[in-house]
Amino acid sequence: VLFRDGEIDRKRTPLLLVTSGSGEGADDFSYLYRECFRSDPGKTLGDDERAMLASLARDILEYWIAGEVLESLERGDLLLLDGALRVSHESLDPVLTRLIGQAERKGVLLAAVAKRTAATFGDGYPLLPAVAAYAADQKRASPWRVIVDESILDQTRFSQWQHGEIHVTSLHPHTGIPIKVELPVKQSRERTEQTFSLLAGCADDGRIPGYPFPLLEAHRAVVIGQPVLSQVRQDLVAALDRQGIDFSRYAMMFGDYHDEFRRY
Repeated sequence: VLFRDGEIDRKRTPLLLVTSGSGEGADDFSYLYRECFRSDPGKTLGDDERAMLASLARDILEYWIAGEVLESLERGDLLLLDGALRVSHESLDPVLTRLIGQAERKGVLLAAVAKRTAATFGDGYPLLPAVAAYAADQKRASPWRVIVDESILDQTRFSQWQHGEIHVTSLHPHTGIPIKVELPVKQSRERTEQTFSLLAGCADDGRIPGYPFPLLEAHRAVVIGQPVLSQVRQDLVAALDRQGIDFSRYAMMFGDYHDEFRRY
């Protein structure tokens, strides 16, 4: 989603089904990577990494869209990503590295934002609530931010592909809800202050105060609603039926009792 002067300029919502496995035909991971970045992945998925396909396909599309949006941004603009400035597969490391470098050369600010994080420290203390409690104990009114030394965290996944400096911040004066923000490592203090100033400036939406509203609009643009989900499921069931798999066998192999729970 691209914003100009607080209004949505344009948005793009990809809906894509991908498969991966040892079947016939080209691997969807490599095909999608090549389609988005015009090059082959430096490393393809191993047999033990097939379960990562859904999250990697999402990351590929997010970095591709981010690169497309970056082309139209100007110096001083802010590019927001959802999650972290870290990849979970070797093939995407050069993609994120290139995106960060292009943003810096254009003077575009870059940040990755997460509402929640599994990060803990001190053998299990959750990071976000602990920092928020400390800020409250110190009577620090929002907005505030704290840099987190990654060495204190209990576990750091994929640290070899980490490109972000971790901050915990509260952006709105009337809500102390903390969020995690990652900024490119070793960037200047001036760029960091500019980034948080812009983040605070777009965190005053009444629907979800304290959270940057461009990411809220991005979520609304890409979320798969129940009508689309139902249509996709019906199409899959119909295709399986044409292959001789009736609904009772489908329910046995893929059924979810939560679907039945929701009926009552």
